Amino acid sequence: MKSDKRCRCADKHEGHICELDRKGETELIQHITDEPAVLCVSCGAEANCPEYVCTPVKLN
Repeated sequence: MKSDKRCRCADKHEGHICELDRKGETELIQHITDEPAVLCVSCGAEANCPEYVCTPVKLN
């Protein structure tokens, strides 16, 4: 899930999985990734909603 790419989301970045992972918010991450519908092309994280990742694309 980690990436060397920097997020350009500015103030919206706080709720993204990569930032939550950095802060050790594992329980919250489990909750927002239990039914993944999007993939972050920056870090590879899967999330339930696009607002939880930096660069979302829909999963098939």
